[in-house]
Order: sequence, then structure tokens, then C-alpha cells
Amino acid sequence: MTEQYEVDQFLRQVKAIERNIHELLQKSQLSDEEQSYILRHIIAVPVSNEDVYIKNAG
Repeated sequence: MTEQYEVDQFLRQVKAIERNIHELLQKSQLSDEEQSYILRHIIAVPVSNEDVYIKNAG
């Protein structure tokens, strides 16, 4: 794989995570202010192994 492909893939994964975060926040009972706070402070980082994500999330 080329380096540019890897960067593009990483950015697509970040966008997908951000979309999921937005969808979850829209379904939540949080106020607009609370949602805005979360969106300003969250960092979306894709991981290479889902087990790592699950371990760190819970």
C-alpha cells in the first residue's frame, strides 16, 4: 500500500467514527449544550484491532 492510500484510509475511518458519534448523540437525551461540549472535546482515533477498542471502552 502506498502512504497516501493509508492516509486516505485513516481519514475515511475517522469520518466514519465521527458520523457514528453524531448519530449516537442525536439519539441521546443530552441537551444541545452537552452534545456540543462532547463534540468539542472528543478525539476520534481508529484502532487496528477491535479487541483493543472493546477493552479500552469498557
